[in-house]
Amino acid sequence: MTDQEYRITLPVYLALTRECLHRITDAVSLLSHDASDAEARRQLAFNLHAIRGGAAALGLRALAAEAERLESWAVTDAKAFGPGRLAALYDAVGGLRKVIDEVERDLGAGAGR
Repeated sequence: MTDQEYRITLPVYLALTRECLHRITDAVSLLSHDASDAEARRQLAFNLHAIRGGAAALGLRALAAEAERLESWAVTDAKAFGPGRLAALYDAVGGLRKVIDEVERDLGAGAGR
C-alpha cells in the first residue's frame, strides 16, 4: 500500500471501527443479560474480527493484537461469560476504544505510518 493509499484508507477504516465498537458495546450489553445469547456472541466476534483484520492490513499492530485477544473471548464457552468476565470485557472494550482514539489523534496530527 502506498503512503497516499494509506492516508486515504485509514480514516475510512477508523469510521468503520467506530461503527464496530458501537455494535460490540451493544453485544456486550446483551450478553450481560443473557450470557448464552449466541447471536450476541457472533456479533461480538464478527465486529472484533473486522477491527482486527483492518488493523493488521494497515500495520496497526497494537490494535490488531488487542482485537485478536478480545475476539478469542467472544468465541469462548458461554459459561465463561459470568459477571467477572463481562466486567473485564467492558473494560477491555474501553481499552480498545482508547487505542483507536490514539490512532485518530495521530492521524489528526498528520502522523504517517
